[in-house]
Amino acid sequence: VDIQGHEFHHSAVVTPNPAWTYAYRVLRGSGIDGSHDGIVHKNLLASYAHLRSVGGVRWTSRFLAHVRACCRN
Repeated sequence: VDIQGHEFHHSAVVTPNPAWTYAYRVLRGSGIDGSHDGIVHKNLLASYAHLRSVGGVRWTSRFLAHVRACCRN
């Protein structure tokens, strides 16, 4: 699924861990490792990406439904 977003802040990871799992494949910009961004660890997502809800993409309602389902389990 492609989701429109933009990188609002910029920083650099000095020593990326090769074992990290990334959430996003970056199509523009460089991300953390040159092509990926968003570090995933257990149930945490660390990212500067700001997602927008434009163009009929309803990711927010799907995301909230997922969070509610996780809270019930």
